Parts: sequence; structure tokens; C-alpha cells
Amino acid sequence: MSRTLRTLGLATAILAGRAAAARAQHCHVDTPEPAATSTDPPRHVVAVTVATRWIAGVGEVPNLTGSTMPLTRSYQGADLIVGAAWQRVNATVGLGAYRVEAAGVGLDDLRGAVAVRVTPAAAPVAVRVVAGATLPTGDADVGRGMGHVMAAGGAALGVGLGRLHLDGSVVYARALGDGAAHAAHAHGAELWPLIDPMNAEEVTADLAAAARPGPAWLAALASAQLGEPLGHGQRRVVLGGGVEVTRGRYRAVASIAAPVVGTPYHARGQLELAYHY
Repeated sequence: MSRTLRTLGLATAILAGRAAAARAQHCHVDTPEPAATSTDPPRHVVAVTVATRWIAGVGEVPNLTGSTMPLTRSYQGADLIVGAAWQRVNATVGLGAYRVEAAGVGLDDLRGAVAVRVTPAAAPVAVRVVAGATLPTGDADVGRGMGHVMAAGGAALGVGLGRLHLDGSVVYARALGDGAAHAAHAHGAELWPLIDPMNAEEVTADLAAAARPGPAWLAALASAQLGEPLGHGQRRVVLGGGVEVTRGRYRAVASIAAPVVGTPYHARGQLELAYHY
């Protein structure tokens, strides 16, 4: 059995015991999703979503003992995410706390993002301009943060095709300040931090699909992410899948993901619970 399959099984076991989140990726600057309702909120009405997201994963850290074999570290944690939607604007802010194996518990980086819809509400395709940033509130030395500001901007779109909904985004992200410090956190690791790995400068493309072949409250999810470094760095391709249950104002999503190119992590599982009002 390959190391990826072994660690995928380990992440599944951790997920069963602790839980973890809606986005199978969660390894880049956040871009806010549309409001949890199927349509944009009415004018002059603010729609608010509060969510908690549990994450469990297994990643690599450099081995500073002189061995060429990297060390693996498990991590588990939870985020609190608050989102608001008003007319064409969606915004989110999130902060988490994580336990990293052999490094204790602490906060990760504070994340914020905004998306503005540029197509009419009645248009079949929703196109949004997105921007986001992270602030260095986490401990970069142990992998809970980047140690500097990270900013991103790009575009996202969504389209409904009957019982199938597709979402995609392309985002450019860059470390602000000395980009070399991004890799130096892990003494040369190309993808860091451990919790939300990404390159110091990259373009990220995401594709997600939600299919509802049966009851409308149950969806099967699939996702793919490409992270392409600009200059020094490591390409990553991550595939994921999961299920979503929506009942009234409540939503629950369970997913698991593993890389097929690069090593942002071996595997990770996520569980998200959200309430929309």
C-alpha cells in the first residue's frame, strides 16, 4: 500500500474521531462563496452565515537531523467563519486554532475575503471579482501561519445546470514583503505553512461540482485544485470529494482530499457545519 493511501486512511480515522471542512482544499487565501441560499439576498437585506469547520490532516516537515527522509506531522483544529452578503457583495472573515503534533496548540492566520458579483442576478452564470488576504497571527515556525501578509485577487464563476452546479475560480496570490521568508519558515520547504500550504507567489485554479441525483437536500461533491508557482516553488494538484446535506437554514459538508501532484499534505479531512440567517 502506498504512503498516500496509508496517510489517507489515517486522516479518515482522525476525521471520524475529531471531524474537519466544507472546502476539500483550504490551502490558499479564502475566496468567499455565495450566500447559502440559492439566490442572491434581496436588496437592503443582509444575509449572515456562521460556520465552524473542523480539519484533520497529515503533512511533511523538513528533517533537520541530516536525514534525507522528511518527517510527518499530524494536525487537527477548528475554524470559526462569519460571512455576510448584501446585494452583490459577499464577505467572510475566519480564524482557527490548531494542534500540531509535537508543537502544541495555537491560533493560525486571520483570513478575510470579499467577492463582488458583476453579472445581473438573473444571468445564468454568476461571475464575481474576488480578493482576499491573511494576517500573520499564527506561529510560522511550527506551521500554523506564514509569518507575513499574503494577498490574493482573481475571478470566480458559478453556473447551475439542473441538478448539477459548477463553481470555478482563478486567483493570483503573493507574499507581501520578502517572499523568500515564505520558504524560510521551514528551512527550505517549498510549500508552507503546514496547515495551509502555498507558494510565495502562485496562481491557483479551483473547480468544484455539486450533483443532486436524488433528494434536493443531499449533494455529492467533487473538487480539483491546481497551484502553479511563479518562480521558485512546487506545483500541486489536489483532488477531493464529499457529501453535503442542507436542511432549511442548516448545512453540513464532509469531505476528504489528497494530492496527486506535489506534497502540500498527504491527506486531510474536513467537516463544516453552517447556519444561515
